[in-house]
Amino acid sequence: MIYFLVLHSFYKNGECRIIMFTSCRLTLTQVNMPDGSAVVDCAAGELHSAAVTNNGYLYTWGSAENGCLGHGSQAASGQQPNPTRVESKSLGGKLCMRVGCGMNHTGVITTDGDLYTFGAGWYGRLGLRESDNVYEPQRVLVHETGPHIRFQKV
Repeated sequence: MIYFLVLHSFYKNGECRIIMFTSCRLTLTQVNMPDGSAVVDCAAGELHSAAVTNNGYLYTWGSAENGCLGHGSQAASGQQPNPTRVESKSLGGKLCMRVGCGMNHTGVITTDGDLYTFGAGWYGRLGLRESDNVYEPQRVLVHETGPHIRFQKV
């Protein structure tokens, strides 16, 4: 079971502004994974969210802008209101362990320590040596011919 409570922030004239709620009641919303599995890690971006389940699957939902949901170029715009599994073939058939979301991008660490990113590639934020948007998970390399970035659970 996972609950999300989000307060939105935005930029205006170069300043970060946070929307303040003074006289409203906020309600937590329960989000269930389609296969009923338990969530072991979750994150939220500006307009999208992601979760990793105990069976190693990655689910994303929210705004598909710039490919931040990782469901391919056909699903790179519009809304995905329900958690939808990111195809494991785009993750090299690997299971996931951790997830993080930026404003319009997502990063995931697989159980063997590889880092995959997707979404808005502005200013090289995906670590893929380019600034293009990426619509499916791509593995991040340290060098073009060298080792991949690896993470270890400690």
